[in-house]
Amino acid sequence: MQHQKLGGIMSPLEQMANVAASAAQSAREATTRQSGTISVTNADGTRSILGAQSGDGRSIATHVGDTVAPPKPKGIFATSSAGVVYVAWDGTLEEKIPADFYNVTVYMGVGGQSSVVGTLTKPGIVSTPPLPTAQSIEVWATAEDDACKEDGTPAHNVSSESTHHSVTIEHGSNSQGVEELKKLIEKKVDAIEAKAEQAVETADNIQKVIEELNNSFSHDSEGAHVGSKTGMHTTINAHGMSLKKNNAEVASFSEHGVKLSSGDLRITSGFIRDFGYNSTAFSSSVFDFEAENMVYIDSPKVFLRTMHKKNGGFEGTDIDIMPDKIGVSSPNGVASINTADLVKLMKYIPWTDLVNNQWVRVRYCVRSGFMYLDCWMARGYPTYTTPTQIPDNLLPAKDGYYPLATQQGNNTAKMWLGAAGGGDGHVYLYNYDSGYCSGVVPVIPKILE
Repeated sequence: MQHQKLGGIMSPLEQMANVAASAAQSAREATTRQSGTISVTNADGTRSILGAQSGDGRSIATHVGDTVAPPKPKGIFATSSAGVVYVAWDGTLEEKIPADFYNVTVYMGVGGQSSVVGTLTKPGIVSTPPLPTAQSIEVWATAEDDACKEDGTPAHNVSSESTHHSVTIEHGSNSQGVEELKKLIEKKVDAIEAKAEQAVETADNIQKVIEELNNSFSHDSEGAHVGSKTGMHTTINAHGMSLKKNNAEVASFSEHGVKLSSGDLRITSGFIRDFGYNSTAFSSSVFDFEAENMVYIDSPKVFLRTMHKKNGGFEGTDIDIMPDKIGVSSPNGVASINTADLVKLMKYIPWTDLVNNQWVRVRYCVRSGFMYLDCWMARGYPTYTTPTQIPDNLLPAKDGYYPLATQQGNNTAKMWLGAAGGGDGHVYLYNYDSGYCSGVVPVIPKILE
């Protein structure tokens, strides 16, 4: 049995199969030699078989192996006039119409007996014979595909039945109802045709774009080329892909490396230095990292090396940044510091006044792990206690006296400072000289020890 499908619902493969089958038939008619068969696997996993199948050998076995039925029809409408029932289908199924759709079959049921009214491959109307004695009937439809056996005979998969519609038989004239049914279907057909025209227009536009492309395709001993070899083009061969301007390579991509900007930037994976394992190397004359927010490096260890040539060799400085410490190796030696201790050294507090007037000045700051107390007291004041206290976390581990210089004589001046956790952060000044006293006293806070 030979199957034919409307061109508008044929897939490209099926259209090509029709052309091929016609050509094969012409050849047979000229030579009387039986042709063979061609089996092509479709995108959905089924097969289309071309060639001598059965009968005269002109049939095409489409969708061989398909066992999935199409969705059931929807959009079934019916009316009656002069004892005849007119059943319309608007061209829709419960889901998208599959590529292997063949037709819908319309049924009617009268007195418990069912029979076929007709078949439709697109939106249309079928009618029953006159039913002069019937008062009502049921109508429904099924959808089927064009699946075949390997020999070309039909093996259509049929959907379940659509919703059943009860239709009252109008034995008088109902021309208005029939006309409304025709207009409904005509509107559906117009919509489908408009959509098809749009699809053709879109395809034409795509074809126009393709035709306007200036790329050329060629191949030679160097590989396959996209674009003119006299300008910017891409070359692909067994070594990788290259972007060339005339014969000059401006970029390349291989299994283990990338080169950009005529080789100024080189990225090599699997690069082995003296680390004992593979690595990735970035090479360039200058690196300029710019980021609007931040540059983030997530690694258990960061190693930086600066080098210069010296005495026929190289000399430089290495910086190792590890989770708990930072190490520096230079020609002058090697040193490292725990990051916790480095934070202590980096603690910075600007000069902060405890008191500052014409008679007394006491202020403190924190630099490089030390708190510095700057004290000055005018003559005539043997003792003084600051009204403001130093924060407890900046006080030393132990309380004690610290010497201050005096203006004249050999008399003494001193300062007393309490210990951290003692509850007293006042600074006490004592001067037994006739002139003023002053001094800058370094103190190690307990938290920075």
